Amino acid sequence: MRDRPLAGAALMVAGMLTFPIGDAIAKYLSADYSIFLLAWARLAFGALIAVPLAIVVAKLPPKIDARLIIEQTLRTILAVLAIVFFIAALARIPLADVVGAYLTAPLFAALLAALILGERITYRILAITLFGFIGAILIIRPGASMDIGSLYALAAGASFGGFLVVTRWAIRDVQPLLSVAFQTGLGALLLLPFAAPEIGGISGAALPWMLLMGLGSATANILIIAALRLASASLLAPLAYAEIIGATVLGYAVFGDIPTTLTWLGMAIVVASGLMLITHRAA
Repeated sequence: MRDRPLAGAALMVAGMLTFPIGDAIAKYLSADYSIFLLAWARLAFGALIAVPLAIVVAKLPPKIDARLIIEQTLRTILAVLAIVFFIAALARIPLADVVGAYLTAPLFAALLAALILGERITYRILAITLFGFIGAILIIRPGASMDIGSLYALAAGASFGGFLVVTRWAIRDVQPLLSVAFQTGLGALLLLPFAAPEIGGISGAALPWMLLMGLGSATANILIIAALRLASASLLAPLAYAEIIGATVLGYAVFGDIPTTLTWLGMAIVVASGLMLITHRAA
């Protein structure tokens, strides 16, 4: 397919701005439903669009063996953990704060890749990573008054960082759409025992919102997949931080949350460190 960088960039930004819509819905519904039910709904309703689309469009890998299944299952477990921790954080702290802490995932991935995969970590990468975690500290502001939601947000970032490392560890590529379908389908099954007691209690008013939450997440992933088919990952990766813009706008519009000066500074540092990591790896 011919490179179309402008179209790819537009789709990437659209995808990253779509993610906070589902996040805002999860935060709104967290007053009435458990994090496990919301995480299950996000995956289950996301699977409604991802699985049929994958069946029609995606191609199965030429070889399906135990290693491939283990890789995809590990990715799914880490993705589920990231979603559960993320929604647990949303229930307690402002949306923009959650997204800011969650975007430490590339920093966790850099450290985990060195520890688990034995990747070489240079002094520059270490310095960039430490700089990023300073930004995270400014966002969560540890101390006597720190909310446990801040730790949940960091745990979500660490889980997604692990997801990125497992993706790097995988020996065979799987079409992204197929991976999304597998993760949403298996993830919903994994969370079903925890969510089942509440499923029957979902109100008619909440059901459309849960459906929109799941479809929004699946749509965002599909937009990103489409973007990667039109432009290089190195071009699109910095645009992932557009998610902070969407989270900040929705957090203010829906919940009246305005990030503090320290939160803004922390988010700026996290974004800057992520961009420096991208630039360093591309060099």
